[in-house]
Amino acid sequence: MNAPSFEAPASEWLVYADWLQQQGKPLGEFIVLLNEGDDAKCDTWLRKHTADLVGQAGKQHLGNALSVKWKWGFAQKATVHAKSVQVLNEALEALFAAPAAEKLETVRVEVEVTGDDQVLDISETVALVVAKAPPSVTALELIDDRAEGVTSLTSRDFDPAPNLVDFGPLDALWPRFRSVQLVVADVRQLVFGEINAPQLESLTVHGLRLAGQSYGDAAEPCDAVASLAKARLPKLKHFEMRLNEEWTVNSVDDTDSYTSFDSYPEDEFDSGYSEGADWPAEFGPALRTLVKSPLESLALTNFAETSSFFEMLGSVTLPTSLRRLSLSQSSLSSTDVQWFKDNQKLLAKLDTLVVQETGFNEDDVKTLRTLVKNVEFSRGKLSPRPEYEEEEGAEAEPEVPLPKYRYIVGME
Repeated sequence: MNAPSFEAPASEWLVYADWLQQQGKPLGEFIVLLNEGDDAKCDTWLRKHTADLVGQAGKQHLGNALSVKWKWGFAQKATVHAKSVQVLNEALEALFAAPAAEKLETVRVEVEVTGDDQVLDISETVALVVAKAPPSVTALELIDDRAEGVTSLTSRDFDPAPNLVDFGPLDALWPRFRSVQLVVADVRQLVFGEINAPQLESLTVHGLRLAGQSYGDAAEPCDAVASLAKARLPKLKHFEMRLNEEWTVNSVDDTDSYTSFDSYPEDEFDSGYSEGADWPAEFGPALRTLVKSPLESLALTNFAETSSFFEMLGSVTLPTSLRRLSLSQSSLSSTDVQWFKDNQKLLAKLDTLVVQETGFNEDDVKTLRTLVKNVEFSRGKLSPRPEYEEEEGAEAEPEVPLPKYRYIVGME
């Protein structure tokens, strides 16, 4: 008797569990325990039968480098978390060979780097997943654990150090998976290559740096954005990317930074100022390609240069399939409401506008709700403009939230 699909009703799985128990196979009992939701009994069963699920090779990694989300007795999502490529690869090899991986859907690779000077190249691990993951695996998450846990990438120079986790070339991902999530420090260092993704339905890229240096000149091209601009994405339904800008501050506190550097206790951290971003040039080419896909959800978040962002957004026609637009964790404020009123046609097909952690207030949201059916809103923490930006006698600008994730250049 073959196992049902994950989407099959519980009644089918319980029939299968009963059949397994009649055959003397312990997996049947595990299916019943999972259905009952008794975590203590499930843990007891797992300790006794680990090798039955993941084999002897996987037994040493389960609960250490390897954790599994179980569904109906099979691994549905597996996470490997390690500080070395060797451990990552050994845990994945054992998992992919295990009986429990037959229906595995998602693989998450979390890489932990402890030293600021150590760069861990996991291209071998990425190649292993592409080549050996069961056909049922349709989602891949590649996570720089340290970049995921902080809100800023800092540098004393105008270019950050190399990413502490190097994913290597990513060309092989695009034909293989339906969902890809990437979490890195500097998106500009990613090597997307040619994106020919006939199956890809969801792409999420979370970074701490995207926009390049401008200072009045055109920013240097970003290879990742260039690849997106030429991408083939016929089935893409969800896209999410942070539009990180460069910020300059008088000094930098490295308490919550991706990479550390010498910092003096007497240094005072201020809110800093954005060096500006020409979003039509920086991300416009990619957006023009993305809106040709049958997008249902689009999240472009974390920007401060609202006028530049609106210029980019207003230059495209959003797909009629789009139902959800997120502009969260940005510096949107009351002064930007007029743009939404002036561009109502652009938003006409939306069901939901997400503006979490922005500078909108309740009155602004009432106005937005006359334009879009559902508005998901929370007010961000407002920050004053730095004093040195204000001209003498000029009216002070209103406080707005600073983007949550920033690339910060420290000046002395």
